[in-house]
Amino acid sequence: MAFIMRRSPEDHGLHPDGKSEEEMLQGHGAAAKADFENSMTRAQAMRTSSFYFLVLAFGLFQISITVMLLQTIPLMTDAGYSRLVASTMISLASVPAFLSKPLWGILIDRYSPRKLAAVGAAITGSAVMLIVFSVANKLDLLVYVGFLSMGIGWGGLLPLQEVIWATFFGRRYLGSVRSTAMPFTFGMSALGPVLVAYYYDQFGNYDLALLAIALCNIASAIMLYRMKSTPAMQKA
Repeated sequence: MAFIMRRSPEDHGLHPDGKSEEEMLQGHGAAAKADFENSMTRAQAMRTSSFYFLVLAFGLFQISITVMLLQTIPLMTDAGYSRLVASTMISLASVPAFLSKPLWGILIDRYSPRKLAAVGAAITGSAVMLIVFSVANKLDLLVYVGFLSMGIGWGGLLPLQEVIWATFFGRRYLGSVRSTAMPFTFGMSALGPVLVAYYYDQFGNYDLALLAIALCNIASAIMLYRMKSTPAMQKA
C-alpha cells in the first residue's frame, strides 16, 4: 500500500472541482489555489475558537452513533422485542446511512454544508426521541420510521464533516488538523455508551439517558446552524 499511496490528488494529475491541468494553467482554479495557499496549519487552527467549536459540535453529533449501535439491542429486548428484531433495526438504520450519502453530496454543492450538518444532527436527535417513545409504547411502524430517519441523519455526518473542516481551515494541512480533532470527538463518542450503561445500572431503564443523547444532537444542530460561516482561515 505504501508504494501506491500518493501525497495529494495532484500527484495523480487530479485537481479540485474536476479541473484539468490546462484549465488550472489558464487560471480557472484560482479559488482552489487561494484555499491551498491560505490553509491553516495545525498550530494556527488550534489557536482559533472555531476549532474547538467544531470539535464539540461534531462530538455531540457522533455520540448517538456509538450509543445506538451498542444499546439498541438491550433497549428493545427490555421492551419485549426479540433479539432478531432488535438487531434488524440496526441494519435498518445502516441502509439509509449508506444510501443517503450521494444525496448529501449533491446537496453540499447547492446549500451551506454547515446548515446541512445542522439538519442532519436535528434529524438524528428527533429520530432518537421517536425511537425511545415508539419502543416504549410498542408502536412498530414508528420504530421503523425512527431507525430509518436516524440512518438518514447519520449518512450526512462523514461527507459534511470533512467539507466543513476543509472550508474552515483549508485542505493543505487538513490531515494534521483533523488528526488533532479526532481524539476529542472519538473520546466523546466512546464515553457516551459508558454513561448510558451506567444510567441503566442505576435506574433500570434507558429512556432518560437516550433522551439526553438526543438532546446532544439537537445541541449540535443549534451550534452548527448558528456558527459563523466565515472560514477561520480568513480571520487569521
